[in-house]
Parts: sequence; C-alpha cells; structure tokens
Amino acid sequence: MIPARGESHEADYVAFDDKGHYLGIVTLADLRLAEVQPDAAPLLLVGEVVRTDVPPLVLADSAERALELFARSELDFLPVFSEAPHMRPALKGVLSRAALMRRYHIELTG
Repeated sequence: MIPARGESHEADYVAFDDKGHYLGIVTLADLRLAEVQPDAAPLLLVGEVVRTDVPPLVLADSAERALELFARSELDFLPVFSEAPHMRPALKGVLSRAALMRRYHIELTG
C-alpha cells in the first residue's frame, strides 16, 4: 500500500495486489474500524478492507471526470495513473478533492 496524504496529514492508501495491479483504496476510516477490535487487527488483511469500487484517474482525465469520481466515491483523494490501471501503468500520484476545488476556483475567477 502507498499512502495518499493531503493537508490534513491523515492518509488513505492506494492498494495493489502481489503482481502490482491496482486493487483500490484503503481509507483511514476503514483502518480505524480495526481499532474497535484490537485483537482482530493483527489478523486483518488489506483485501478485507480495500474499497475496490474506486476507479482511478489517469493523466488524460478531465477535471470534470475527477469531480464525478469524487462525488461517487466520497473520498478525499483519488489515485492518478499514467494510463488505465489494467495495463499495469505507473502510479503518478494522488489528487486531493481540496486541490481540485482550489484549481477550479482559480480557473473560474481568473
């Protein structure tokens, strides 16, 4: 897993399988659920908490596409890949909802 950090300094994680294929996102909130049952935490597997319903962004995606994915996923971060994840592309980074909204505001106000 690779941490996705933003202004809050909290992290969600981009999860990959053992072959390097994108699986999805593990959120800090999901990991906090494990704190409720501390005896179970050492036995917790990423595959049990990963959100596989989070489609990633690719470098060619528009801001409109990013807004759509943020609205659907209700996450603060989305992974950004060089190309479609099934092609084993490189993870280029993460886009935060806050950064996207700041940029959108700048574009609107000039």
